[in-house]
Amino acid sequence: MNPPSAGDPHTVAVTDELSMIDSRLLIVFLTSVLSTLASALSVLPFALGFASNFSQNVLGTANASAVGFMISASCGLIVEAIEASLHAALVGILLGWIFSHTCKTFFQDHVNANSMVNAKDASKILLVMTVLFAHSFAEGVAMGMSFGGTGKMGLYISFAMAIHNVPEGFALALVLLPRGFSVKRTALWAIISSAPQMLLCAPAFLFVESFSGFLPYGLGFAAGAMSHVSLNELLQDALHQTSPKRVLLSFGGSFLFMYCAQLIVHPSS
Repeated sequence: MNPPSAGDPHTVAVTDELSMIDSRLLIVFLTSVLSTLASALSVLPFALGFASNFSQNVLGTANASAVGFMISASCGLIVEAIEASLHAALVGILLGWIFSHTCKTFFQDHVNANSMVNAKDASKILLVMTVLFAHSFAEGVAMGMSFGGTGKMGLYISFAMAIHNVPEGFALALVLLPRGFSVKRTALWAIISSAPQMLLCAPAFLFVESFSGFLPYGLGFAAGAMSHVSLNELLQDALHQTSPKRVLLSFGGSFLFMYCAQLIVHPSS
């Protein structure tokens, strides 16, 4: 039996399909890179000097705003997870909460002070960094899977994740900058905290069926871990740094802003 020739219709169809997958894979990867790099935008106010005054009121307002952004983003992730599976979403949220609490306890017990920060501050830095890094895995899977079909959903989800990355990086900046980290180093750590999105987006696109069962658990985990850090770390800091009224106003304003941003970029809007 002769092998198919280059002009065989079946061979041409397979070649065209592989070429289409290659081009879409490149788009998926580049989109995930841009979404990851968006984390660096979180240090822009500090780089431009708009937030160089680290007074207690300024830090309290900024921390409360970061909590509002992150809780709103967590709610968006929970909605997406519940649409896939309520049970998986609840399990994921619980696991994320436990993970964050376990990390906090471990770091508090085992982290020592160094020349830059004391033990308490070092523990907080590691906790926020670890939680943001871990929850980015689920976001990367969500981005990759969303590029199935026409790919239009993928662009929406990637843009939404890029929006999420900015306040998450802002929360990290509020932990690093007042403790002596430079703006450039903070921007680099913000990008690193979102790097799993870039690493898992393309594999999730290529093996979408293998990742589909993980998605609601992962999104729930991301929301649970992020909300735990927000409420038990950033919010507590804000309440110690400024008045409850200022905290409430800052939290409410940022929550509504993030909620509206997610509505705008949502495919159903």
